Amino acid sequence: MTRSRLVPYACALLNGGAAVALAALSPGTLAQSDVRARADFIHGHLLAWRGGWAVWMAASTSLLLLLIWWSRQTCGGPALADPRHGGREERILGRTRRRGGDPPSPGGRHGLPRLPPPLAIAGIGLGFDLIGESLQIVAIPDAPALMPLAVLLTAGVANGSYTAAGALLTMRTRLRGWRAAWTWAVWAAGVGVSVTAFTGSVSGLVLTSALLFALFCPWCIALERWLRR
Repeated sequence: MTRSRLVPYACALLNGGAAVALAALSPGTLAQSDVRARADFIHGHLLAWRGGWAVWMAASTSLLLLLIWWSRQTCGGPALADPRHGGREERILGRTRRRGGDPPSPGGRHGLPRLPPPLAIAGIGLGFDLIGESLQIVAIPDAPALMPLAVLLTAGVANGSYTAAGALLTMRTRLRGWRAAWTWAVWAAGVGVSVTAFTGSVSGLVLTSALLFALFCPWCIALERWLRR
């Protein structure tokens, strides 16, 4: 197995670890409605709190790496083929097929690499994710009132970006039957996480997050097997 093939496994492991860490730290999160009790828990477990959110930062980064890996598997390179630039390329579970025209240019205007839209969206999401997680590590122990903002940045904006990026890549990958159903179930759960974050439904956020991680972590490993050459 090449090192790049380890990306889905690392993503599954790190996101699973992040989910376990969040469950352990839940008395310091919005799942605890008493602000004073949240603050007391965080200060009483400060090292674990900061370590848990450091794991979340690693998990977020691994998710972007997974999407980059997936994009390369489905498109045969770092940039998505564009029909307007001479041809279209599909990868159907690891097999590349080109339709019409010359190979697409590897770069965009001025020869710069073209970043696929799903990766651009996910990259923006990662920026918001890291800001929110940094707030959890640095600011929230002394300013618990910032927690709703951090949750909005991570579970709302960042998760929504990852979900959109994953949905776009799914539409560019030929998946059928239960494979497609499982994949779309992951993104549906992701939509649920973002919606509940934006609407402020803490119980809904807890439930949809649990569903998302239960679906997503094994799906990462399954995806690697589906796209294995």
